[in-house]
Amino acid sequence: MTMTGVPTAALDLPPPGLNFLSVIQPSLGVLMVGLTGSSILLTLLVILFLFSTKQLRRKPIFILNVISLILGITQGISTTFVMYRGIINPQQILTRFRYATLDCLISFVPLFVDSILLFRLLVVYPYHATPFHIFLMIFIPLMCIKVTRLANIVVFINHLFIGSGAAPNPIIAL
Repeated sequence: MTMTGVPTAALDLPPPGLNFLSVIQPSLGVLMVGLTGSSILLTLLVILFLFSTKQLRRKPIFILNVISLILGITQGISTTFVMYRGIINPQQILTRFRYATLDCLISFVPLFVDSILLFRLLVVYPYHATPFHIFLMIFIPLMCIKVTRLANIVVFINHLFIGSGAAPNPIIAL
């Protein structure tokens, strides 16, 4: 018996390979979403190459789409790894580098995908063919949103990088 009246056997950790439900439950949902999302992106990447021509593969938009899919797959793999480690060995805290890598991917991948959409708008409304006031009406709000999102990402990464070293599990770090 401990001083609190709880038997010492109740405070012992379960054997390796087994874990408390309270440890598994938060990470399992994120793990499943990461795996499912990665498998969908991998399928999209294969389909993108199957149904594209040689001329289409040389265009910048195709290259940007491939990069965004690869970044999404990398993000899914990183998320899966961190959540898996949180389930299998919750006592071992991951390094700051692993948390920072995942946090950067979670933050910058959507910004990159938004940049692809901005590039598509620039192709539809080129500077030389669009009246100046319409061009400004389209792109100034989008650029303000993009700059604001980038500032939010910098603050987010800064807070997470400072606090992730003391995080007891991946869910709290995210």
